Amino acid sequence: MHRYIPVRSLEVLRKRNFKVLASINAKALIGVRCVEREYAYTSLRRVSGTAKRSAEKVGVPVGKAETATAVGISSGSTLEPNVRQARGPITFLSLALAAIAAGGTLIYYKTEKEAKTKRVASVVKTTGKAALGGPWVLVDQDGVPRTDASYKGQYQLLYFGFTFCPDICPSELVKIGKVLDALESKGVTLTPLFISVDPARDTVGQLKNYSQDFHPRFQFLTGTPEQLKKAAKAYRVYFSKANENASDDEDYLVDHSIVFYLLNPQGEFLDFYTQRMQVGDIVERALATVKANAQTASSA
Repeated sequence: MHRYIPVRSLEVLRKRNFKVLASINAKALIGVRCVEREYAYTSLRRVSGTAKRSAEKVGVPVGKAETATAVGISSGSTLEPNVRQARGPITFLSLALAAIAAGGTLIYYKTEKEAKTKRVASVVKTTGKAALGGPWVLVDQDGVPRTDASYKGQYQLLYFGFTFCPDICPSELVKIGKVLDALESKGVTLTPLFISVDPARDTVGQLKNYSQDFHPRFQFLTGTPEQLKKAAKAYRVYFSKANENASDDEDYLVDHSIVFYLLNPQGEFLDFYTQRMQVGDIVERALATVKANAQTASSA
């Protein structure tokens, strides 16, 4: 025999069951929060104790407030499951500052290196009389035979190179053109001489075409292999073929010394200028050298 329960009684039971379940769930949630809070307090005590011991080692007294502040918790903050943690030693700001400092150091290093190179280049001095120079016989870009005696009575600036040079020789000749103009504005005239180290390709016609791209006072000279070797040897200039193409006899470069020699009107060596030197450095040294040579010649 079935027993029927009134509808109202069923509603009462549902409400009671709901309250019981809600109470159970609330107690369970409170228990979880308590566990989390206890875990947070335990972690804080560990961090706080570590910070306090570290401070005491260096003789700094640290209280509870200071310890809490050291681990990143203010006095008015409350502990939640996500407890605040102390920031790490590396931040975007510190990385940016480090990058700026590194860049500044690199720029300073490069600037100092360039300045040092200029200082070293400008203070190079020669003492005594260098065993450089000697007689030579060549031909210029107009096909006129020339010797070292052809330029006696003139200050000369001598350079060894080749017209098929892709970069160094052209840039050096342009630089010397600026030196010539700067010296001329100060009352000093030099005769620049270009002696080829590539007799096979640097013919008279090639020199003539090449001369049109540079200072008009340049004299371009060439000759036989024996003549050019003798001239180069007299000035201790090294040169040799490099990067030869086996299928093309005229496709090659020439390694050679990159130096300008300043000669007095008697054809004697006075000074030299390397590739690293700038126009201003060469002009300054050439002026001083020419002036000193003129004084020596007048007193002799």
